[in-house]
This record gives sequence, structure tokens and C-alpha cells, in this order.
Amino acid sequence: MLEKKMKEDKFLAKIETKNDTLSKEFGRILHTFEEIRIQENGDSRPPDLFILDVGNDPEDRLDRFYPLFQSTSIGEVFVTSPMAESGIILKAMRAGAKEFLPQPIDAADVKQAVKGFIARREQMRASSPVSPGHLINIFGSKGGAGATTIAVNLAVTIAQEDSFSKVALFDTHSRLGEIPLFLSFTPIFDWSEITRDIDRLDDTFLMSILYKHTSGAYVLPSPARMNNYLPLTPDVVDLLMNAMRRLFDVVIVDTGNPLNETSLKMFELAETNLLISIPSMPYVVRTGRILDSLRSAGYQSVRAKIVMNRCTKHPEISLKDAEAALDRKISGLIDNDYPSTMSAINQGKTLEWVAPGAEVTKNIRSLASGFVGLKKG
Repeated sequence: MLEKKMKEDKFLAKIETKNDTLSKEFGRILHTFEEIRIQENGDSRPPDLFILDVGNDPEDRLDRFYPLFQSTSIGEVFVTSPMAESGIILKAMRAGAKEFLPQPIDAADVKQAVKGFIARREQMRASSPVSPGHLINIFGSKGGAGATTIAVNLAVTIAQEDSFSKVALFDTHSRLGEIPLFLSFTPIFDWSEITRDIDRLDDTFLMSILYKHTSGAYVLPSPARMNNYLPLTPDVVDLLMNAMRRLFDVVIVDTGNPLNETSLKMFELAETNLLISIPSMPYVVRTGRILDSLRSAGYQSVRAKIVMNRCTKHPEISLKDAEAALDRKISGLIDNDYPSTMSAINQGKTLEWVAPGAEVTKNIRSLASGFVGLKKG
């Protein structure tokens, strides 16, 4: 037991390099510090110290690993490269690297850098533990309810209004999700990278495949191709949500079909479940059936908060009648503003950018206000 406690008290260090000789050199140096333990294969915990070799192509590697530098879970990042030009060093430091170690490495310089790291981390040991991020699950009662529009704009609004919190947006659709279209980017990676290599899932791997939007929100999109890949399963969702909630203060999920096993798992894990409906007969009826299905499956349907989208002055079904039919209070209202919404989608921008003064934007802002300030710790 004492041995285990001493092992856990040590600072965890990870060496990311394809150069075996370099890895062994760093390993020998780190082993001289009794406060340091090198991360073993299969250990998915975020390291306190991450040593990143950017090799002979530092520009590309720094861009690839940029989200890692912004992660709140990784303690410190040291960058090493045989390319030690001032521009490369400056880029690494601006990205967030604490130290730049030129190759071939100098043992004395590395030891001095590690000593500084240990001193800083020991000062932080007294800080309070970090609590998991808040998970918001958004799903539509029926296709076309506007769940993706709300998820995207909610995530970006929270990220912009709460700069102290880190926000992630996750699209669980099986393929061809629309979030990249809504935010005007072409994804390099998607969640299929995780499902086909789930054993690699740790914070470093996850951060390396996320896209960072200009708003500050991080995005994990769905697969953009119809190729073969392993689907999301409840077990994978459980692992992935644990990882994302370690890294982010708020995680917003755009969920597809709310009645399959994976979506039900998301419903179970989320602190907040927003069921998006529209004040018209097909949507209200479908919403009622979903609530009934959740109850019959043993889930607490009361955990689903109803948000009515595309509300007009004279809806097909009044909000009072909708509440009576669902036996549930409506938790949020989003105005019907087709021109602003479609303009935002067509431009690949958010409502906050395209129509900051519109009622629909104010509605999203009001919805977001309930989740601003959910910083961990």
C-alpha cells in the first residue's frame, strides 16, 4: 500500500517521439529524479509533464499538437527539436511550451528544466481537486427540429461569454454530421479515429484530433465519409465522455436518434438533457412519444428539459396546449427567424456573428446564461 501511495505521489511524465535513441536519453535523465515517473503504455491519465519531439518538421507538428498546449489537464509541455531556429522556438513558446530543448539534447540543460518543473508543480500540489465538466446533451424530437443549430450556437456562445471555461462540442451522428458546415471548416479528424483505436484514448490523443474554432470552442465532428469504421457504442461513449469531461468545463453533445443504445447512454451520463421540439402537431406528438419511451425504458424522463424552437406569435399549437399535452413545463423558447438562421448556416458563421441583435440570438444567449460560469474546480 505504501509503495502504491509513493508511486501515485510522483509526477507523471510522457515522452512523445518516434526516435528510440532520444526516448532513451530523456528516460535516463528523468529516472535520476525520484519525484518523476515515466508514463507506461496503457496509462491514459493526463501527464504532469509532456515532452514533445517535433522532429525535422516542427511547423507541422506544432500545428498538429496545438490543442494539446491549450489543454488544462496537461501540466507542462517541453518541446524538443533538431531545428532550433529562433522562429521555431518563438512559435513553440507562443503555443504554450514551457521549455524548448534543442537536439542533440544537453543533459545538464534538461535536468535544469526538470528541476524548474518540479518546483512549480510542488507549489501547485495544495490546489483543490478538479471536478468533471458539465455534460449537456441536445437531441431533437424529430428530424429538422434544429438541434444542431442550437448545439452549435450554444457552444460558441458559452465559449465567448465565459473565457475562463473550456468548451467542447461533440457530434455523435453516425456519419455526415453538419457541424463543420455550420462552422465553416474542413475536419482532418473525426470520432472514428477514436473508435478504431480506442486503446489509444488518452488526453493527449484526444486533444490532437480536436478542431479549435476561432470562438475558443473545441469540436469533435462525426465521420464525413461513408467508409467502413467502428460505430460509437455505449462503452466507447462512456470512456470518451470521461476523457472529455476531464479536459473541458462544459461538453455539449449534438445527439442523433434519442432512442438507440448509444443515445440513451448519453442521456444517462448528462447533467442536462435538452429535448428540442417545435410547436406543431407532428413534433409535439413525437416529443410525447419520446418521453413515454424514456419512461418505459426505465429512464427518468423528467430529466429531459423541453426547448421549443421556431416559435412564432401564432403557433400551430399554443405553448399552453403543448405543455398540457406533454404534462411538462417548457424550459426554453427560441424564436423563429428563418432569414437569420439560414444566413448564418450558409456563411458558416454563428448567429452571434451574423445577427447579434436578433431575438433568436438573444434567446440562445439567454439559454447559454444558465451554463456560463460552470468552471471546474
